Amino acid sequence: MKKRIISMGVLLVFSFGVTACGNDSSEKDTKNTASASDTKKEDAKNDGVVARQKYSLNWSDDWKGLKTGITDVSIAKMEKSAMDELGESGEGVIGVKFILNNTAKIDFNTYPDQATLLVDNQQVDASMMGSDSIGGEILAGAKKEGVVAFVIPKLKDVKSIKKLRLKWSANYETSNYEDDSTKDYDITLDLK
Repeated sequence: MKKRIISMGVLLVFSFGVTACGNDSSEKDTKNTASASDTKKEDAKNDGVVARQKYSLNWSDDWKGLKTGITDVSIAKMEKSAMDELGESGEGVIGVKFILNNTAKIDFNTYPDQATLLVDNQQVDASMMGSDSIGGEILAGAKKEGVVAFVIPKLKDVKSIKKLRLKWSANYETSNYEDDSTKDYDITLDLK
């Protein structure tokens, strides 16, 4: 039940329009720009959202045929009562939309739904209960997409967040010990 409520909150945050796309890059520690879409307070109605900001991105990486993309980041400042209802202590939620596409002939394991986020000097882990189940094994030829949610302890203003740093890992099984079968993603997303 809790996962359903958090997922609904994240979906509400993502259900509002996007205006433009940013730059494309695929290197570790890459900075990317995004365009903002502001949703007015009156649009939030009674969903517990005080204010929200959505950014459209075009970040992507291709590691040995595991194509990973981030298309949207949504930030929502929540009413205390809404967070209490979710059983969370925090002032907001950040949702990051991932698209995973395995174009290789091997199976991968990837864990964006276990990512760590750094925002405004706050380090938070992904909310397993609030995130879509996109992590784990992704078979050759499979495609997955979903939102990874992060509960933010302190959030003054949704427009004050200008960048996010995300870390997660991916790997595949191999009997070749010289093969580089693990990748640690460490990316910075600029939000503008």
